[in-house]
Amino acid sequence: MKHDAANNLVRHIIGANIRTLRGQRGHSQMKFAEMVRINRSYLNQIEQGKMNASVDILVKIANGLDVPLPDLFRGLESHTPSRLPRDAVYAAVQFPES
Repeated sequence: MKHDAANNLVRHIIGANIRTLRGQRGHSQMKFAEMVRINRSYLNQIEQGKMNASVDILVKIANGLDVPLPDLFRGLESHTPSRLPRDAVYAAVQFPES
């Protein structure tokens, strides 16, 4: 299904961003999972793009990484609707500077 391809792309980009940011901070998966109080296996599946993470989990991860939530979505802005499958839903949200 085309919609599944778009979802896979989104999950993989978010997972790669989490893995990169975690690595930049020197946290192992185990240490970071314990720090944000999620299961290490679940974190691994999120980082591999195999699992959808809820907004609550993404907020925990962003807080643990000490980054704004939109940083987890970096790279998605280059995937305009014309580059995603036609039946995929895509929305971009811009947050005001504080």
